[in-house]
Amino acid sequence: MSSTTSISPAVLIVGAGPVGSVLALTLLKNGIPVRIIDKAGPQIGQKGAGIQPRSLEMHHFLGTLPDFLSVAQSIPICTIYKIPGGTEILKTFELNPHEEPKPDTPYINSMVLGQYRQQSILHRHLKKYGCEVEFHTELRSFEQSDDHVLANIVKKSPDGAEIPEAMKVPYLVGTDGAHSTIRRALGLTFLGDTRDDVSSVIGDIEIKSGLNHETWHFWGEGSTKMVFLIPAEVDKNIFTMMVTGKELDHAKTASGRDELVKTITFVTERNDIEFGDLIWMSHYRPNIRMVNKFGEGRVFVAGDAAHVHSPAGGQGTNSGVQDSFNLGWKLALILKGLSPSSLLNTYTEERLPVIAAMLGKTMDLLNRGRDKPAADESKWKRGTEFKQLGVNYRGSSTLVDETTDLTKELIRSDSYSLASDGVIHAGDRAPQAPDLEDLRANRAATSLFDIFGPDHHTVLIFSSVRSEGEEITSKLSGYSKGLFKTVLILPALSESELIASVKQSSGFDLVLRDGCGHAYKVYPTLPGPCTVIVVRPDGVVGAIVRGIDGLLQYVNGVFVALA
Repeated sequence: MSSTTSISPAVLIVGAGPVGSVLALTLLKNGIPVRIIDKAGPQIGQKGAGIQPRSLEMHHFLGTLPDFLSVAQSIPICTIYKIPGGTEILKTFELNPHEEPKPDTPYINSMVLGQYRQQSILHRHLKKYGCEVEFHTELRSFEQSDDHVLANIVKKSPDGAEIPEAMKVPYLVGTDGAHSTIRRALGLTFLGDTRDDVSSVIGDIEIKSGLNHETWHFWGEGSTKMVFLIPAEVDKNIFTMMVTGKELDHAKTASGRDELVKTITFVTERNDIEFGDLIWMSHYRPNIRMVNKFGEGRVFVAGDAAHVHSPAGGQGTNSGVQDSFNLGWKLALILKGLSPSSLLNTYTEERLPVIAAMLGKTMDLLNRGRDKPAADESKWKRGTEFKQLGVNYRGSSTLVDETTDLTKELIRSDSYSLASDGVIHAGDRAPQAPDLEDLRANRAATSLFDIFGPDHHTVLIFSSVRSEGEEITSKLSGYSKGLFKTVLILPALSESELIASVKQSSGFDLVLRDGCGHAYKVYPTLPGPCTVIVVRPDGVVGAIVRGIDGLLQYVNGVFVALA
């Protein structure tokens, strides 16, 4: 069949897993038309099921969180069984001990939800914007020019026929996994190591009886032979399994269902476990690799296409969706003509140090636990940094921070944790602040997380001087409507005259009173009548400034100048 040329969307996304789907949804929420394709069918299997708190916050901003929380599960107790015998409990422990949420960190505990269910939820949200994932559709090649990318794709019909199509798009993004066609075509390096010394067999298998669904089950020692069986959070008869250890023949174990069951029975010494169908299985060797940059010209990569690593710590999918959330709002502003294309340079600038730090931390975790006895809780201990709430972009060239010098090593030292001074800086995650009174809505309660969003910058004005805030909003009035959401936050002890006055001001999108003091507690305030904090569409603090001059410095670094 002859090739056809279609009218193109603004962005072609190759790969429809959570990483590609989050990028698509971020762009659609910004009014940017996308096309998302995947050479395979809908994903099967649990895979990357861990969801870290930083990703839960992202889902709050995207509007997908309620659907995730309706089926996700907290990480249950882990049970290690004695060998020989395999039934007597040797030890139980919490992989991630429960923490009580705080006003600034409402999502502080990690959750689990199979990746195929994460994908399904995201695809349902894409459909709300008229976007259908095109499965069995493959990118074969592409060519870049100054103003577009020509992509050659092939769709396989149900009868096996191939339907070629050539399409022009302004931008192409590869979220097509560790064997990324796009990464290879761009010539990006993917240097690192393959760890044959810690290979394993992983997959999902049905267990009809013999194990409860309320705990994660472990047998043996990782240095010799070990089996994990972890029940799915929804399909309770489906268990994720890992078989590992130097004394096992992994290739033989991975040769088929019967060999897998034989090996699991051998290690666990349990003959009472009734196995059903094998869902999927793979002989897995951890790769620790990353690209030298996240794109070239008009083509970018995200997720496993840009970095792969040990599964220890549950960082993979979480890091990938954060790639997408970083890239999405920048692409949207450029496609709308509101930001210069140079803004895309900050995608690599911001994400590369984070991923380098993540690879180091997950490698250390893998090495630390490899030879320790299973009953040693330090083998399983995860630092709070793996929740990703400290992940920051303090080295980004677009930031403006009048509280500190962001070039100081004390501040920039770690892309994965808060600054050593314990203060929020530009480049850090913007904290939550609940119980804010909306003074124009009969003091109805709202929160900063309900105000932040992927399609606008939020300008928080901490001041009790109405004129200071109004000067700021007037300077932003020339930009496109909806580009900025201006929020005046009054302190808890504001006088009634001031409240009555600012309620009448039309300059602010929202006028809030911080009745419980949460916002003024977690956000830094500078000396003087006004502190302005700009929160980017990805929930990151872009600027902390005293007033209009600092604000305009940030705005001029991100947006094109007003005509």
